[in-house]
Amino acid sequence: MASAQGALASDYDAAAQTPLTFASGTTSLTFDVTINDENIVELEEFLSVIVSNLAASGRDVTVVDDTGIITIVDNDTAALSISLVTAPGTLTEDSGAVTFDIALSNPVAVPVTINYGGVNPLMPSSYDDFAGGAGSVTFETFVNATQQVTLDVFDDAIVELDEDFTIQMFGLDAGAIQDADNTDVTVGGPTAAFTVIDNDSAIFSINDVSVTEDHHGHDVATLTVTLDTAVDVPVDVQFDTTDGTAISVDNGINGHSDFVAVVAGNLRFAGTAGETQTITVRFNGETVVELDETFTTTLSNVVAQGREADITIPDPIGTVTIENDDSATVDIQEVVSVNEDAGTADLLVTLSAPV
Repeated sequence: MASAQGALASDYDAAAQTPLTFASGTTSLTFDVTINDENIVELEEFLSVIVSNLAASGRDVTVVDDTGIITIVDNDTAALSISLVTAPGTLTEDSGAVTFDIALSNPVAVPVTINYGGVNPLMPSSYDDFAGGAGSVTFETFVNATQQVTLDVFDDAIVELDEDFTIQMFGLDAGAIQDADNTDVTVGGPTAAFTVIDNDSAIFSINDVSVTEDHHGHDVATLTVTLDTAVDVPVDVQFDTTDGTAISVDNGINGHSDFVAVVAGNLRFAGTAGETQTITVRFNGETVVELDETFTTTLSNVVAQGREADITIPDPIGTVTIENDDSATVDIQEVVSVNEDAGTADLLVTLSAPV
């Protein structure tokens, strides 16, 4: 008769305990065991056919080997596949989620675990664009019901291009089945591609400053430019000065210009949130009495490898005020002597500094 040794009952049909009778002169008989061709991926299995209860009418007949071993070599395989439940088309970072099915084509005699993650082909080793990054599902022993998973798009605060993604599987663990033959359980390709639309923007700002003119020599006015939000690539911005009441050419009054003009200057930002860079503009001191004067520095022409539309400069102008520190006095000659017949007396009036 047949008895299962580690084999599942469905692997074969158990034979009844039917006596085998050797007719006189017969030396061999066939004992048939029906093997069932199921779809479970499993290791090789064994069952025993046992001969017992010999009856030979008193003849000298003995059982030398009472057990025959049948090895059932498995011929099944299973494939893991992943597919989008509903093609999402385009998603936005702040409201997007993608749902997909992971299917196992046949049941497996051990638990099967597979990892999954949303992958950007430009950054194949990163799963940071989805909340929770990568995940995994496990198909329990002999269970291959399709599993549905949803990944939420991670709403980061980084200005970047719209990105195309697929959901792919990796890191198969099929235990002893995989150890015995790594082709018995296979992993299929990724899902169809979908697009995640970036919802972030950044702003450049520039401050206003006031400086004291000083009586002589030169000094610099320092303006600070700030990038408020992170950008995933370096960002350049141009700056230029513009004359106001302070001028960058000699007007013939004080012998030099009020400040040194800057044309097509450039600042490069690494792209860090809150990053600052400074602009320095030289201004000149003199002794002319005048009103406070101003000139401006204007930001323009953002360059950010295709992200320019998301990086704006709402207020591109930083004003530099040069505060006058000069003063003058008027003095008149206190004493003058003239002859009575001179007709007029001339008194000298002086201004201590040019105005």
